[in-house]
Amino acid sequence: MALAEQDNLNIRLRAAMSPINWQPGAFGDEIYEFVEQRLQYQHERIDVDSVKMYIDGVIEYGSAAVLEPYLLDDLNENAEPFHTQEQLNKYVTWLDSQGIQVHTHAIGDRGIRMVLNAYEAAREKNADTDLRHQICHLQMIDPDDTSRFGELNVMANFQPYWAQDDEAKKFYRKALGEERVEQTHFVLGSVHRSGGKIVAGSDWFVTSLNPLDGISVGVRRVDSMLADGEAPVFNASECVVLDTMIAAYTINGAYANHRESDLGSIEVGKIADLIVLDKNLFTIPSADIAKAKVQLTLLEGEEVFRR
Repeated sequence: MALAEQDNLNIRLRAAMSPINWQPGAFGDEIYEFVEQRLQYQHERIDVDSVKMYIDGVIEYGSAAVLEPYLLDDLNENAEPFHTQEQLNKYVTWLDSQGIQVHTHAIGDRGIRMVLNAYEAAREKNADTDLRHQICHLQMIDPDDTSRFGELNVMANFQPYWAQDDEAKKFYRKALGEERVEQTHFVLGSVHRSGGKIVAGSDWFVTSLNPLDGISVGVRRVDSMLADGEAPVFNASECVVLDTMIAAYTINGAYANHRESDLGSIEVGKIADLIVLDKNLFTIPSADIAKAKVQLTLLEGEEVFRR
């Protein structure tokens, strides 16, 4: 906020704010007062009409809410979601009625289904408010739920960089079983084919902030730094084409933030927020996508970076 007030903020952001930490049960009625106070942070380049909730934790600690039990005994006891369905419906429906976009952390397939149920309950109560609520991370999506993103206009906010066969997947296969990992993990292709809108993020600082790394993995389902054949392809049926991944980082992100009319694509009349790369991603081998370098960055047509 200090940078914005000094006219030194050279990024544009939508803050998904939360009044509490992510511990189970911590999100409560204090949200009502918090929403009233959020506008003190509003600025031309800072949008604060979004609130973040957590529905579960992560698979590594057995705190992701899953539909079927974990296969490792020491993970079973912590698999309850942080809120009941009734509590989740209550807060989401109220936030939706106030014009506040809800940005929800959900990892397990049970947690993701509960959030989708809450967004559906809000729509039934308030009609379609077109707030474009989001679910972030989306590690496990049950096949029965992939089409609900498009049906409910819920933004599927994936971290594509995670969709590679790394050390973590070895643990997931032990904790969940090979079949569940193949059917549910980072199913970008399934959500896209069923009409959902894919939005891409990094979860910085946990993994790479560079969108080119995420685009590479989304297209190839292999570590962005590895050549073809150097590692197994993770769930190859969930690969998406290059223009879909670029849209996830550009126009779909603008849409999720209600800015598609003036941001997210290079068109006459839109704001010139853009980058210039040293390579055409559509003419180079997909294994070289992450090797491209940003040569120039513009914000509102003004240069903020030049290599």
